Amino acid sequence: MAGVGSDLVAEFRACLTQLPRSKHGTLFEDAELQTMSDNDCRRFLTARNNKVEMAAHMARNALEWRMRIQLDKLGPSDIPTALPQGCWRFGGYTRDGQPIMLIKAALWRPSEYTVDEYGKYVGYMMDTNFKRAKNGHETAVVIFDMANFSTLQANFAMIRLLITINQDFFPERMSRCYIINSPRLFRWSWRTIYPWVDVRTRDKISMLAPDDNVAQILLADIDSHVLEVAYGGTRPCPYPIPPAEDEYVPDVGHLPSQPCTNAGELEDTKDGSDTQKPRQ
Repeated sequence: MAGVGSDLVAEFRACLTQLPRSKHGTLFEDAELQTMSDNDCRRFLTARNNKVEMAAHMARNALEWRMRIQLDKLGPSDIPTALPQGCWRFGGYTRDGQPIMLIKAALWRPSEYTVDEYGKYVGYMMDTNFKRAKNGHETAVVIFDMANFSTLQANFAMIRLLITINQDFFPERMSRCYIINSPRLFRWSWRTIYPWVDVRTRDKISMLAPDDNVAQILLADIDSHVLEVAYGGTRPCPYPIPPAEDEYVPDVGHLPSQPCTNAGELEDTKDGSDTQKPRQ
């Protein structure tokens, strides 16, 4: 967001307040406008190449979406089917303090809930994970594990909504995205998905081929004890399904790793699903 100065931010704020109000009313939007940080403004401006009016319309749409789903009030009870599936998880931190969003596509069963619930699910997971950022970061790294994913289970309306939420409602919050273990059918489907992704977002996505050294690439940014064994790290257990918090304390020395102790610990099964494993 370099180059977006305070004068441009002030112009953006003025333009945003002058836009026509939505049919949803003004109270929530006015409150949101007051809580938007200068960095929030800079992200919208950066996403629209510093074109103030375009950035303001983008921000207005994002605020209306936040209001519509009541993002600041969302909790697990608002996403009762999507959340327990465990598709999205907090996957620890990169070496520089960015939260990792780990998405296991094999666990995605979109036929079991509505597009509306999916939008709330994605918004909830993105919002809560961005808030975990450390060391002054406001961005996150995303890992999509496409192993055992079938296009038969895909819902392209939801995929398009995911892309919109990421690049239009949370612009410039994803620093890098790794798509790993993608089957041939998904790479074919990517031809349909790719045009929906804007250029700035495309530049942050790495589609890792089967013959790429995935572990070496991920370990360049992520400590071994943070990365699950399945991805080339030394963490022996999967991250828990939200809202459970991770309680696993790794041994980062030369001794064997400690056993997993997080509540509701999960163990991956061979068919790609997750089952609950009793606490030891």
